[in-house]
Amino acid sequence: MATQGETYSCIFCKRTNHKSQNCRTVSNFAARKKIIRDTKRCFICLKQGHLSSQCKSKLSCFKCSERHHAAICSPKKSVYGDNLGKKENIVEKKEETPKDNALTAVNSEVSKSTILQTAMAKVENPDSFSSRQCRILFDNCSQLSYVSPELCQKLNLMPKAYKDVAISVFGGKRSYNEHLPIVEVIVKGEKNENILVECFVKDICSSLKNHKLNFIQSKFSHLKNIKLADSNPENKDLKVDILIGADFYWDFITNETIRGIEKGPIAIKSKIGYILSGPFIEKVDKKKINSNVVISHVFEIQAKEIENVNNIHTNFQKAFEFETPKVKPIKDENKFSLECFKKEI
Repeated sequence: MATQGETYSCIFCKRTNHKSQNCRTVSNFAARKKIIRDTKRCFICLKQGHLSSQCKSKLSCFKCSERHHAAICSPKKSVYGDNLGKKENIVEKKEETPKDNALTAVNSEVSKSTILQTAMAKVENPDSFSSRQCRILFDNCSQLSYVSPELCQKLNLMPKAYKDVAISVFGGKRSYNEHLPIVEVIVKGEKNENILVECFVKDICSSLKNHKLNFIQSKFSHLKNIKLADSNPENKDLKVDILIGADFYWDFITNETIRGIEKGPIAIKSKIGYILSGPFIEKVDKKKINSNVVISHVFEIQAKEIENVNNIHTNFQKAFEFETPKVKPIKDENKFSLECFKKEI
């Protein structure tokens, strides 16, 4: 659907309420290629009057980065699949980058868990206004915000740009760069407020375990009369769709918190409801478990956009020139000394 005051022109069905790559009338890729071929259009920009080999457009497919239009990109080639991002500049040891750690101790009792800040909210595509209920994880220790490739496909999110991101992980022995697409989503607040978030497309983490939100709310008196932004009545593993990092964290979080007299999670007021954060104690029957498994979800703790190398060199050169005083050379040192001597007499 086009936004108000904006129209599109789909070359496949001739309608003006969507882009060609979003066409649902002609969704078969072979059929789309035939239409493009029959109407003598370019496979890169979809315009008429030239061949793909003569196309001067600098555009490439946002799904796979190859030289063709997104409307004819096969889902198997999509960058939103398993091969999202190109890793490079590996430092130190070659080892898999951990998304989460599992620390195991045998023959002891599980008694303490930590609740992470999660919420359910309506998330929209700003261009088509297609929407889904999504689980959001708030993590102000992450420098950037992320959205899962799966959600990108479901909402048909179009990258606004691509950027190289330098990523380091907690406890990791290497750092690496990834070339990631950037998309925008709208998160709906409790009062129907639109909160625009810019996210990098990347796998976030495995499902959150032992996130017993409803059980916790029933056990602590300071949580019983508030509306939580998330729920888990069946104590299932929770899949995360979006991670809100420090770059957008405070667009959601307010200064209001609720703490109990007894130890327990803190309720933090956000624009999409109260979110829980902190530890809770749970008694567990030793007979029902064989080992104690402490799940620690370790996310990227440092991720920053990489500045263009040429800009860095230019800025360094300017700084060096500024710091270095420019001294004018004396052409005739003996003549200068003689003139100084005469003035002193």
